[in-house]
Amino acid sequence: MNDGDYVHIRGDEVVDGIKSFLQVVKANAIEEKDASGVNVEGVIIKDGNVFGNQL
Repeated sequence: MNDGDYVHIRGDEVVDGIKSFLQVVKANAIEEKDASGVNVEGVIIKDGNVFGNQL
């Protein structure tokens, strides 16, 4: 993926495939754009830590 690319998954689209894909993602490989962390559908990942569901 390139800078500025993003993935948006809605509803139950290919949930099994997404779970398999996400298992290989490591928190320390996710770079934050700014100090607000990374928001994955309400789950905040900041400095490699998950801060819970914000929905």
